[in-house]
Amino acid sequence: MEKYQAASSSFYKSIVQSFYGSIDGQYVDIFESLNTFLHERLYANYQNDDIDSFSVFANLFIYYYEYSVRKYRGLISDQEIHEVCSEAAARGIKEMIVFGLKFNKNSSEIKHKTKDNLFSEVLLSKLSNIIYTSIKYKDIRKFSFFLNQLNQIYSNSYDQYRVKLEVSFLQNKKLNQEEQDQLKILEERLYAGTFIDNIVRRIFKVVRFWTYYLFSIEILNHSEIKEINDIFEQYNLYIESEQLEDIYYLRASSYHGDNTWNEWDYVERPEMEVYTPPSALHWVTFGSLIYFLKDDGAISYNIEDKNPEHIKSFEYFISSMAEMLLDLEKNGYEKWHSIFNTPSKEDFDKRILSFKQQVDYLRKVNVTGKEKSIADQPLHQPIITAFSDTLIAGWSNKNSIRELFTYFRNTNNLEKKPEGAIQIGEKNLIKEDWKKHFIQDQNFATSIGNVNLLGHQLAKVEEKVFINQILDDKKLRVLNLLIDIDKSIHGLTNLGFTPSVILITHSKWTTTFANLRHPDFELNWNKDKEFPFSEYGGVYKKILIIALKNGFLKNNVIVADFFESFELDQYVQSGNPVMINISLITTEEAGSIVDTNSSYWLHNNISRDEAIIKVRNAVKFDFYSLLKFNVKQREAYDILTTQ
Repeated sequence: MEKYQAASSSFYKSIVQSFYGSIDGQYVDIFESLNTFLHERLYANYQNDDIDSFSVFANLFIYYYEYSVRKYRGLISDQEIHEVCSEAAARGIKEMIVFGLKFNKNSSEIKHKTKDNLFSEVLLSKLSNIIYTSIKYKDIRKFSFFLNQLNQIYSNSYDQYRVKLEVSFLQNKKLNQEEQDQLKILEERLYAGTFIDNIVRRIFKVVRFWTYYLFSIEILNHSEIKEINDIFEQYNLYIESEQLEDIYYLRASSYHGDNTWNEWDYVERPEMEVYTPPSALHWVTFGSLIYFLKDDGAISYNIEDKNPEHIKSFEYFISSMAEMLLDLEKNGYEKWHSIFNTPSKEDFDKRILSFKQQVDYLRKVNVTGKEKSIADQPLHQPIITAFSDTLIAGWSNKNSIRELFTYFRNTNNLEKKPEGAIQIGEKNLIKEDWKKHFIQDQNFATSIGNVNLLGHQLAKVEEKVFINQILDDKKLRVLNLLIDIDKSIHGLTNLGFTPSVILITHSKWTTTFANLRHPDFELNWNKDKEFPFSEYGGVYKKILIIALKNGFLKNNVIVADFFESFELDQYVQSGNPVMINISLITTEEAGSIVDTNSSYWLHNNISRDEAIIKVRNAVKFDFYSLLKFNVKQREAYDILTTQ
């Protein structure tokens, strides 16, 4: 922190003002002396491992170039000082990276290369901002010079090419421990040795894509973008090399924000005002799309060598391009036909259609690759356990019928299927595209929304089965519901029963009890948790009221001695009344499933192998109960109906 503060002191500010003064007075000698001092300062920061101060002082390259281009804008060609500033900024950065920092250039130690890379990365970020600034002020002549200096930083050494081949060879074979250690060393060498080249290549790409975006929003005009395109012709290799890998990186940088281009903007923003610069995720994608369309190019994509992270990145990339293509197809001809060299609308439409077909094909290939990756992964038991717990919670929550049987203790737990029991729920169901919910790989894993609602559904069906079981034709017609409830209570009591429950739909409860002013009705009885029911409706004459919201009772009301009326027989497994199982589908099982129902799985001209992969992206799913609701004594309850 002390080093950084020293670099930010009044001394530093005086250096900045001295540079500006030399530019104002066009004092080339003074400027060059100051620039020599700047280099000496940067070397000292490098030797002292003071990267914070190094970064602050390196900003001067940007500052004095931008100051000169702003001051002499429109008169640049006549100003020697601007020529000196421009060339000193870019050439100084280039020479420092290529020659200046490498005091340990003869050392093969990774730590020395890593240090050089760290400081070079700072310098390259400054150079990328200088290039950005030249576009901002349309200093196209110097833009060309800056790209030339950037090009000279790229090494592309044969040694690194050889290391890359060795790494690729080892990565594709089964390794013993010694070979694994060798591979790790080679991968570290490759990363350190190609670090600078990777950044250079990405800067070329990001600048190209940025200029296309600026043209799309009319910051650059036709002649300016044409001149920029002509300059870039000699650098197309940087755009084509490591094409998708770099685009993934540039798009991802929009999230982690560790690159200068995340702050690039096309207008001056008022100071102290909160704003969001253009999204790099958007303009990188848009610029790459225009690049592909411009040269009627193909996206080089081989699914076989892609890992899950690449497959996921490509999925988002290709989907974003597909959306942008739709807009170009509708509105793009006037803007882009000259860039694409498609003079007629027909030619333009053919270019768009051709690329759309490529995008559709790549999307299908990528989906297949994604599905294959998911199919090959194991299920993650902790995720299954959490999912199952949520299902059970959803089933038990607001399960009024189960609450009644538990409260009145008229449930028989059996370790074998009750005679006459029915299955409620799903067993041996193939849940398509569900495997991704139960794998650990964060590239593809997704969660199922509203899992508890699946549990609610099972409880709802159980309630429906129970209501249908107890309803029959022995119904008592009523004219006044409350009066006839009283009659039923009196009648059941005279038969020796003790009425304990009134089951009523929520709508009838609202019109009958909700606003009832009656000494025998108490809505707040539940405040002491005596009746812990989710659909509690109060007590009437000390009889529990359950106001069912699902509506299965329709126009009926049940008045019952619940214990004497009903009984539940249920199958339990390890004490659980609900069976849950989620299991993967093997390749052999998937083949059998496809062959058994080929008309369903072999659709849209997909092959049997592709269909098997799709089946393996499913899971076998059990979520059911085995139970039987019994009527113990029909005389112990009344059915009142208002029909």
